[in-house]
Amino acid sequence: MPAWSSPEFRGALRGWVEDVAGPVIAMEQAKLRPWATVWRVRTEGRLFYAKQNCPGQSFEAALLAELSGLAPSYVVPVTAVDTERGLLLTPDQGQVFGESVAEDDLDSWCRLVARAMELARVVMPHAELLRASGLTTCRVPARVTEQVRPCLETVATLGLPDTLVHNDLHEHNAFDRPGGLIFFDFADAVLAHPLAGLLVPLEVLADRFGEPGPHDPRLQRVADAGLEVWSDLVPIRELRSALPAALRLGRLGRAESWARVAPDFTGQDAVDWGDAAAAWLARIPDPVPVRFE
Repeated sequence: MPAWSSPEFRGALRGWVEDVAGPVIAMEQAKLRPWATVWRVRTEGRLFYAKQNCPGQSFEAALLAELSGLAPSYVVPVTAVDTERGLLLTPDQGQVFGESVAEDDLDSWCRLVARAMELARVVMPHAELLRASGLTTCRVPARVTEQVRPCLETVATLGLPDTLVHNDLHEHNAFDRPGGLIFFDFADAVLAHPLAGLLVPLEVLADRFGEPGPHDPRLQRVADAGLEVWSDLVPIRELRSALPAALRLGRLGRAESWARVAPDFTGQDAVDWGDAAAAWLARIPDPVPVRFE
């Protein structure tokens, strides 16, 4: 893990924030993970959050800066970025969405997935810009090629190109604003099939509902909220039919983000998290959280 708690890092971060946002009154480390750190920084009259990711996901700063230009009403505002160091500074947005709604509030989950699909659709024509910011596609290791190929063939029939997939979409990575939900924490994001972005929210809900099975009407309702965003381009029945394949590709996306951070694990972190990518790859053929047929 980088020395994100060291006096040297703290001093360098403080200097950068003061250069872009003015004198710092107070700062404290709000989050420390093997893959990223977040600091709460107060200046005169304003509160910010400063973030740095490990090298494998340091592209988040450049990606969010790009998204703030392409789809400003869908993402948190950006105060400053340092793309060379992967530093990101965003203003405080208050209470996260998940703290204002019940965990099993289906209306809120429907809003969340629909809004995320809208973002994916807005930026879809700009995939090359997202790629240039550092966003990666999903690697397909040889050991899962035969499992992944039919999924790729199935989603290809829909004719929807790859786009931004948040890849960690849940109620604590969004804020509720008068103009709609806005998203943050794009470090796990990938360039992938848009319907793959439904995996995380559907798996989170399935776990909260006690794994009710793939035909549970509550899970189908949330899935449909996301699919409806694309239903003017592809008939809803075709989207529903391809969903299991897309959700399996979502597991490939989760493996990709873990593979990006694994090289920076050392010591106990390597023991605790080093096999996460392989574990997601092993789950690709497992039953999916939602089916319609």
